[in-house]
Amino acid sequence: MLALVSCSDDGQTPSLGPAKFNDYQHLKWHKDGSVTLITYEDREEIHVPVDQIGTLFKKGKQPFTGRNITINVVSGGPKGGISGALVRLRPAWEELSGAKIDIVEIPIAEQLNKTIADIRFGGKIYDGLVQGAWYMGELVTRG
Repeated sequence: MLALVSCSDDGQTPSLGPAKFNDYQHLKWHKDGSVTLITYEDREEIHVPVDQIGTLFKKGKQPFTGRNITINVVSGGPKGGISGALVRLRPAWEELSGAKIDIVEIPIAEQLNKTIADIRFGGKIYDGLVQGAWYMGELVTRG
């Protein structure tokens, strides 16, 4: 089998397009509907039981095919304490969901300002944020 693999924005880690149903390289589906995620590079296996996988995800069903998800994270590279976890799980998530994940690494000194500007001015650059807890007072209003 041939799987299409392209480099991610950082030029180092793979970013997979939607997988064909039998082309899984980072997933193992089990007969009971559970799935094992296989991480990039170190090939660690993380089993997700059927009661935790939810109803959207099933073998051969990729509910977010063709979509892109952009996540803002503190820069740390592919081995970083926070960004590294996203890099390791990206190929499995892309095969599971069909969506492409773009990881935008931002230096910690710039992250809060860029996040607030995106939210305040409606830039909609980021779909998800991995932010420090100390930012919560800046991002959340009372009530």
